Amino acid sequence: MMDKIMNKLGYVVIGLIVSALLLILVIGVRI
Repeated sequence: MMDKIMNKLGYVVIGLIVSALLLILVIGVRI
């Protein structure tokens, strides 16, 4: 059970990091 929760948290963290990188790239391109 804990493994499933940890996997979900891992995917959420990866998603947040990827979205943050995309936002930085978009802002960098617009400037």
